[in-house]
Amino acid sequence: MPAAAQLQMIDALIRLDGQYGARISGGNTLKFVQQIHPGDVIDLLLRHKRKTMIEFSIQKQDASLATKGTLNLMEDDVDN
Repeated sequence: MPAAAQLQMIDALIRLDGQYGARISGGNTLKFVQQIHPGDVIDLLLRHKRKTMIEFSIQKQDASLATKGTLNLMEDDVDN
């Protein structure tokens, strides 16, 4: 799965989740460690670092790290 597709997937899931409900405005320290292939089972882990910042990681079924980084959320989208 290309990096852009991974970020689109994360953005869609963040916007669906009532806890976050915001769009991604940028990212920092993005690391794409392993390729994700069609059919791979993955876990997406999100952790609110600040009001407008989320740390994320994508792990494969064997618990190996595929991708990690920090995403900035659009401030206008974040609930006060």
